[in-house]
Amino acid sequence: MTAAQTTNLSGISSATFQRPTIADFESARHEAINGVAELNTYLGNGSNAEAWKQFLKLQELNELLSTLPAPTFEPIDFDDRDRELSEIESHYLDQIQSIRETAARLMGKHKGLERGVISRLRESIKRLVLTSELRVDATLEKGFHFRRDNIVAMLESPHQNDLEFYRVLLPMASWMDQYGQAIDWTPRAMSQWSRPNLRVSISSAAMKQVTLRPIREIKPIEECEDGRRITGRALVTGFAYMTPVSSALTGAPHHMLHNQSLLYQPPQCQIVFDGNIESTLNGSEGPISFGLIGNTRMHGITPVMLGTDRFTVLPIQTSSSTHLRTRHVSTRRNGVGSRLVRKIATNVIEKKQPESQRNLDKGAVERFSTSFMEDVTQEILDAEVDFKSDVLAAMDRSDVRPTDFHFIGNNNHLEIGMTLNGGFGLGAPPITPPSIIPSLPTFSPRSDPDVTIRIHESVVERVAQRMLAGETISDFSALIQSAGLPVSEDESEQMPDDILIELADDLPVTARFENNSLELVVRCDRFQVGRASPIAVNFTVRYDVRIDAGNVKFEQIGDPEVTPPESKRTGIRFYTMKNVVARRLKKEIPRENLLEGFDLDAPADRLGHLSFDTADVTAGWLTLTLRGDR
Repeated sequence: MTAAQTTNLSGISSATFQRPTIADFESARHEAINGVAELNTYLGNGSNAEAWKQFLKLQELNELLSTLPAPTFEPIDFDDRDRELSEIESHYLDQIQSIRETAARLMGKHKGLERGVISRLRESIKRLVLTSELRVDATLEKGFHFRRDNIVAMLESPHQNDLEFYRVLLPMASWMDQYGQAIDWTPRAMSQWSRPNLRVSISSAAMKQVTLRPIREIKPIEECEDGRRITGRALVTGFAYMTPVSSALTGAPHHMLHNQSLLYQPPQCQIVFDGNIESTLNGSEGPISFGLIGNTRMHGITPVMLGTDRFTVLPIQTSSSTHLRTRHVSTRRNGVGSRLVRKIATNVIEKKQPESQRNLDKGAVERFSTSFMEDVTQEILDAEVDFKSDVLAAMDRSDVRPTDFHFIGNNNHLEIGMTLNGGFGLGAPPITPPSIIPSLPTFSPRSDPDVTIRIHESVVERVAQRMLAGETISDFSALIQSAGLPVSEDESEQMPDDILIELADDLPVTARFENNSLELVVRCDRFQVGRASPIAVNFTVRYDVRIDAGNVKFEQIGDPEVTPPESKRTGIRFYTMKNVVARRLKKEIPRENLLEGFDLDAPADRLGHLSFDTADVTAGWLTLTLRGDR
């Protein structure tokens, strides 16, 4: 066995199933009760507070938590169809389900539900439900042993670290992380094998277009030095814009490049200023008055570090050169001597010109840099607030905030990468995503797309695991709206109201992104049409993906395919109802879906209307590129 295999097996081969104790359960329950009390205190009193409390059903949730008994009965084998639940077991499971349904109101597209106190309550209820599952469900222990033994067998045997290997390994490792098992092994597995599975990048040209702004400022000048009084003004003209810069850490392991907490993260962007400072100076010394004109050519770079905690602006770095010339010299004296005085004064000024030029260069740059840094700091602070409210808070409301979120820059684009896994599990495998084939020739100044979006198939699986596992769905309109998607009245009326689906607890949806097509497998423990007998089914839907007039067109390949679940016994009822389910799926699932181009809000609207340029589905990745019509 190689050293690498030994390292990979350390912590998993000897792992045992960890079932929480009654004390663990009570601790989780009291933590959830305290979370409800904290939220009640936070909301306070008043009509608005009462409306929130009623909407969130806090009183009902508190009663459910307070009266929830500890599960002292033996774990239940839910695979045993002949086992009947006792009254105590049935009542307990109903109460846990009520807690889950009531707590679902703590997430959704409601402004304010991303606040820390609500997030903490939501997390405490998740821990309670997870603790309950581990104590009550005997099938989890069987599932643990099955996955542990398979992981060990895979790692011990010769294998290629290819896509198919990771498609089997990573879901099993994610299951371990989800249920808090093999805790000595899963952090190493995540570090070694998990990579960001959602990546959005903006090109350098697009970023410059969006952030470019002309600068024209007039600053007064008033100085008094060595008996000379100098007044005037500085006219600043130029352009400022932001571009990405290389932020890779030389020599760092690949996984560390995606973990900002491990190492110092170099700046990923810089704000560039290119322009001139024209200084018009009027001064006097004794009877002599003079006028000077200075022109300072300035280039400034302000590095910016981007992170989820804050955006940090580093001090400006400048380079400049100044040319100073005398505009006029005059004296209050009259007569023949005045010409001589002006000549002598001019010579004195010219002798001092190199020093004056240096002083002007330093003063002009310092004055502008101070003002520029104040403006930049405020704008970056505004961008940080927008990022937290429009991106992070929106993810919090939907309960899908990624476990990591990072920014990586290079000279061509800024990439925002994240592991969107619903809070547990691994992301994309450590395989380099397919290269992007530009639609324009490489010599074109716009060969790079403005925006590139990469979605790995694991995003579908992990988010579905978080949001849909074990859920019973009968109101499809409400389901779509809870995901933050708009549903019109006509669309709502067309949705089925006589279909009930109970999704599987483990991997309710799996996805395969290959050969320019998407394959989705939905696993249902129960699928019921009207009053017909329910059956357990898997159904598979496949879509071809292509660009159609600037939009992404998803066109169904064949009809939905209905198959029996892998782990269930198939009886005559399945084959009796199979065609009924297949016909209904064919009727209800759209044959085509269109993802249209879109416009962005200011200032990103400078890119114009964004149309989809290319679509590629290869090796587990869906890659979409967009280009503006600016």
